[in-house]
Amino acid sequence: AHVRAACPGAELWLAGAEVSISAADLEAKARALGLGGAVHVLGHVGRIRDFYRSCHVGVVASLGSEAVSRAAVEWMASARPLVATKAGCLPETVLDGKTGMLVEPGDAEALAAALIPLVRDAAARDVMGKAARKRYEECYRTDRFAADTIKLYQDALHHIPHR
Repeated sequence: AHVRAACPGAELWLAGAEVSISAADLEAKARALGLGGAVHVLGHVGRIRDFYRSCHVGVVASLGSEAVSRAAVEWMASARPLVATKAGCLPETVLDGKTGMLVEPGDAEALAAALIPLVRDAAARDVMGKAARKRYEECYRTDRFAADTIKLYQDALHHIPHR
């Protein structure tokens, strides 16, 4: 609602399986805020890469643990800036101010304050999106991630004393 007030044309597209809240509940909350036409609840999306590419900014607004956020990495792979909460691995994944923005979990005003400049400024989105893609290439690309994981295990095994 804060973003829509500042950016009247903004829309929110929600994708993902119904886990802790139903699509009907989300749609009811949107209507209660007067956002019925601006919030689109898609549920599970089969072609997620196409979904990411159709959006301008990604949001991962986790309230609790994020051991590994595949969604965050997928947003970065799609060259989209990401606004995320400081939950679990997200502060290590998103470089605040460079590949996206980080906010405290549960702080709707901070989330809106991070989103509004990105909704308004295509050039800023482009710069952060390119930085996000670069970070994905450097840290999270499958072959790179696999090689780093293997090296970690090899280094750990190397330090185990032989009997």
